[in-house]
Amino acid sequence: MKRNHFLDVLKGICILLVILTHFDWTEEQTLRFLFPFWVNPAVPIFMIISGFLYTASFEIKEISNLKSAYNSRKILQKIYRFLIPFLLIYGIELLLKVFVLKEKLMVFETLFQLLLGGYGPGSYYFQYMIQSVFVFPLIYFAIKKWDIRGLLGCGLANILYEIIKSLFRMPEDVYRLIVLRYIFAIALGCFFSIGKFCIKKWIGILSSILGATFIFLYSYVAYKPLLFYWWTKTSMMAVLYVAPIAYILIKRCTWKCKILETIGQASYNIFLVQMVFFYMAKELYSGIKGEVLPMIITYISCICLGILFYKVEVPITRNVLRLNAKILK
Repeated sequence: MKRNHFLDVLKGICILLVILTHFDWTEEQTLRFLFPFWVNPAVPIFMIISGFLYTASFEIKEISNLKSAYNSRKILQKIYRFLIPFLLIYGIELLLKVFVLKEKLMVFETLFQLLLGGYGPGSYYFQYMIQSVFVFPLIYFAIKKWDIRGLLGCGLANILYEIIKSLFRMPEDVYRLIVLRYIFAIALGCFFSIGKFCIKKWIGILSSILGATFIFLYSYVAYKPLLFYWWTKTSMMAVLYVAPIAYILIKRCTWKCKILETIGQASYNIFLVQMVFFYMAKELYSGIKGEVLPMIITYISCICLGILFYKVEVPITRNVLRLNAKILK
């Protein structure tokens, strides 16, 4: 299968937007600069891309049933690719807590925070990636077998999760850690890859208008949704807005940009680095005045350190995977 270089470019753009949204913006600034329409969709687009790439991997490897999809060796390989970078970055976070923030580490808190995905903004993302390893085969075979009905079924599962969250008064800290709130976005990526049902242009336009209207009402008119009242700007309704745009970008665009491709390839590592950076931001920004300079420092630091981390981590992960393969034999 020919590599789609634009996917790396798109991932590069999205990680830049993720960093942007983690700055200390006021609500008034985010609304004035229309963040809900071009910055907040970054994570949903990441999820759509993940579904698209997972599907391509399944197709190349000709995974034809759940037994092969849940093969222990394959599952471990995928988990290691997310786990090893995270453990390395979490170790760095703990060292910074001790030697920079001068905090004492408590065993229970340290282990608990490990399960929560570490410190800093976006700590839920590692959890999502691990959960998606187990959830995606179900999405893939649902769409493979039932096509558009499988996609709609995933959308229904997304809505059902929102209903359960409301009925059982799920704590927000728990809700944010469960990948089911993005199951429709992941399924969209899968459908964009292998879906056979031809969706008319007017449906895509209607979807985008419906999602944009929901975002506008929530962000600018103080509308309070009954179901999607947490993380609303990246919820399933917001995904309806960005889905047609993501489809056009993924399926039609062929634009290449080496710098953005490199950033996109290292996007997961950059994401982990920015978590640490923003967690330490108060210490790092002490004595620096103004807004532009901290922003420049953050972007340069997160991107350069993230790419460096990627270059160092990839060989480590490969060696662990080789060792794991030998052990399993």
